[in-house]
Formats: sequence, structure tokens, C-alpha cells
Amino acid sequence: MKIYKLLLLSILACSIGCTKDSDKEVSTVKIKRITINEYPVTNGAVAWDDPVVGSSTGADISWEITGPQNFSSSTYWQNAGGTTVTFTLSTAVYLDKPKEQYTLLLWDLDDLDSSDLGSADDLMKSLTFTPWKTDGDEDRDNITIYDNNTEIVIDVEYLFE
Repeated sequence: MKIYKLLLLSILACSIGCTKDSDKEVSTVKIKRITINEYPVTNGAVAWDDPVVGSSTGADISWEITGPQNFSSSTYWQNAGGTTVTFTLSTAVYLDKPKEQYTLLLWDLDDLDSSDLGSADDLMKSLTFTPWKTDGDEDRDNITIYDNNTEIVIDVEYLFE
């Protein structure tokens, strides 16, 4: 009988004092890595980098996040030709409005070597996402956003109040 009382008291104490993260309100989403698995390999039928002088090459990919807050990559992936591109962030990005909509933009940077003199950077893709959704999968550790020719996986950590 003592064991049952002890067990009952333990359960009662835990139910009063213990809360799961899912019972708390998410305050911030920490982005640790952005992996671009699929993306447009060409700009229509033309290479992303098609300079006046020299040969055509793959996109020089960079990213930007816009919305309630704005962030951009401090690095880029040069001459990506359809391979998976991973940006492991040395400084994490913190989205402090996790229930609002953000947009992830993929850019092809131009004129890195002065061969595309005067060429503007090309928008490769624009995808929207909401970092936190109460959809039954709140313990996920990544967010996948995609459309017909692009797939991006954002590795995240949820921080709670």
C-alpha cells in the first residue's frame, strides 16, 4: 500500500511541477543549418553565370531570409552545378517571431571575378515558411520547404519561454 501511495504522490507532484516544452509557448526559433537539396540548375535554358568573357558556370548560391526580421548569408557556394549545398551557420540565426511568415530567397551572385561586369544578382527562388506551426509535429528538428524544382531543409532548435 505504501508503494501505491508513493507512486500516486510522485505522479501528482510531477503533474503539478513538470511541464513539457509542448505546454510552453515557443519564443524563438534558432536556425543552425540550411541545406539546399534541389534548386534550378539553369536560368531558363541559360547558365546562371553566363559571362561576356569566359565560360559559363553554375550558380554562385547565397541565401537571404526576409520577413519580420532580415538575415543574409555571409558566405556563398561557388559554381554549384546541381549538387547539394549546405550552409552551416557559424553564427546562428534567431527568428523571434516564430508564428509569422518568413521568406527564404536563393540568390545567384554575379560578378564575383569581374567577368560579369555590371550584372545584377539573380533571384533563383523565393519560398515562404512559418517557423512554428501547431500541427502535431512540434518536436521536429528541421523545416522542409519546397516547390516543383526546389527543396530546402532548415535545421532548427525551438526555444521556449
